[in-house]
Amino acid sequence: MATSLPTDLILPHLRELNRNAADLREIRLMWRLIEASARMQASQQGQALVSMLTDTRQGLEQLEQGLLQSQLAQSAQEAMAQLGMQSSHAIDLLVRSLYERTADVGFLAADSVLCEAMAQLGDGDILLDMAAGGLHAWQAPLQLHLQAYRAKYTVYDDILLLDTQGQVCARAQAGDKPLPPCAEGWFQQCLQQAGHVSHFGASCVLPGADRLIYAQRLLHPRTMAVLGVLCLSFDFAAEMQAIFASGGPRAQVGLLLDAAGVVIASSDDHWIAPGSRVPMHHGDAVQPLIHAGRTYLVRTARALPYQGYAGPEGWQTQVMAPLDLAFATQQRPQVLQALEPAIAEGLMAQSRGFCPPLHAMARAADDIRRVVWNGQVLAASQAPESPVQGTAHPDPLQAVLEQMSETGDLTHAVFTRAIHGLHETALSTRLQEHTTLNRLLMDLLERNLYERANDCRWWALTPGLQKVLQDNSGCLALSVQAHDAAQRLLEQLNTLYTVYARIALYDAQGLVLACSHEDEPGLPLSPGVRVQASALQATMALRDAQAYHVQELDDGGLPVHVYHAALRAPQPPMDMGMGRAQIRAPPSAALPCCSTRAENCRPCCRPLHRSSPETPAPKTTACPVCRWRLSTWHATAASSPPATAVGRWAVA
Repeated sequence: MATSLPTDLILPHLRELNRNAADLREIRLMWRLIEASARMQASQQGQALVSMLTDTRQGLEQLEQGLLQSQLAQSAQEAMAQLGMQSSHAIDLLVRSLYERTADVGFLAADSVLCEAMAQLGDGDILLDMAAGGLHAWQAPLQLHLQAYRAKYTVYDDILLLDTQGQVCARAQAGDKPLPPCAEGWFQQCLQQAGHVSHFGASCVLPGADRLIYAQRLLHPRTMAVLGVLCLSFDFAAEMQAIFASGGPRAQVGLLLDAAGVVIASSDDHWIAPGSRVPMHHGDAVQPLIHAGRTYLVRTARALPYQGYAGPEGWQTQVMAPLDLAFATQQRPQVLQALEPAIAEGLMAQSRGFCPPLHAMARAADDIRRVVWNGQVLAASQAPESPVQGTAHPDPLQAVLEQMSETGDLTHAVFTRAIHGLHETALSTRLQEHTTLNRLLMDLLERNLYERANDCRWWALTPGLQKVLQDNSGCLALSVQAHDAAQRLLEQLNTLYTVYARIALYDAQGLVLACSHEDEPGLPLSPGVRVQASALQATMALRDAQAYHVQELDDGGLPVHVYHAALRAPQPPMDMGMGRAQIRAPPSAALPCCSTRAENCRPCCRPLHRSSPETPAPKTTACPVCRWRLSTWHATAASSPPATAVGRWAVA
């Protein structure tokens, strides 16, 4: 936080602080009146009292300023921390989601069904009349295949196959109107390069709103010639609204910006519309910014690479809260009231650790009591007794001392209440940070596991794995050629989906036949190992290709999720096996973090993994960059439908 705050801008919007400020101003005025009265009424012996009053008034003025500044700083810090966590969370969610898209397009571009169909078209075996309308017999099964993929990966609104001339040959979304050939730059680039190409903006193949397209070329399965381009149209608008909805209250607006600060997507188009240029603020200092005549608190977050991928170049997220609403939405639970008195007193005694100014103010407020006591002692010692019946002579200073006592009690009560509120603010800020962080990390975890369910269900439909099992049906073990073919496919999957530690293929009896990273020691599901009987039974009982089984294990107190699915023969009722994969990089949301700052809770380290009960006990390590305590964590994922009856092989 910056040392100097724009007090004049922020103070009018803090109602509780304004009430405290009004009370403190009234008390300060009362002490000035007492001091003035004492100067007029005090005898020569009472000059010590006047001096004490002067020192007290000056100390109270300093205490007042310090108290108000501390309350202001705590409120501003809470608001900026909340905005920072929400902004960082939004870009983290987006980058992880788009990283999965890069793996999807790479895997589907190598799909044998698509490549063989495009090879028939490229070899001249199929002639399409794009202007004729309706589906050609060659297109119908392709459309069903693409629709089956989209049914599992619901983040896509359309999937298209283009030939080398840019003509749409097949698509998942049914459409009657023929589309013009695509000659855009991203399409030409995709034909030339081996990896994927992403494009955001308008496109003739998907007319209408701006689209986020991930594309990769398809190659001939035998000659490796370029056959065309596969395009995955990401449902960008729905994804951004889901990300924004997981953020903060409606009294703020979430934005996706490009490198120049131009709005790409907005949580509220009527508030700040796409295409607008907004001011950005990447630091955590309180720096109100003006946009369209309104003052905002702003936090901007850049993307941090996930598995080496940082999303489209220059993309960043921003949360903007109007200054007049930023503090109105702050909810401070009564932390101290909910605690036992002894614990509350202990926390307040430890204020030096989490709010040093607060500790100094609490001590200064106690000095007020001593001032009152000193005044009372002085009054008693200076009051001469009358010879008549031992009564004291009237002393003009006595009225001042009485007023001083009353004002001192009031001052102590006001400062005690204000300091107690400052304690509540400081503690609730920490509590709110942890609460928000836990909610955001759970959202991150749920999204990650959702992607794992998508992966396993689609992999169970991989024709190459089905063919390996079918060709070796009735054998006691995979042939060398079949094993090598299966391992190549699994390695290809693991290369694209780097979040997995291992992807394995096992048969209907649960015996692992092939796996990725076969030479890497310490990982489970090695060839020859059997999966648990309960997991095998549950996977065999799955009903269709949309179903999958999640196996929950306990690995030394750490959660393990294993996703299972079955491979089926091309023709029912043949049972082809199951699939299983192990997550290599668990989501950062599952890692315990000792920091409460959002920017420190973004992953910058790779966790350790414990892959099987035979490996050493879990270890922990502290990252020197973000101070995370990383516990060894193991999770697994798998594929979908069960088996019905045809072979003895399965996928693990």
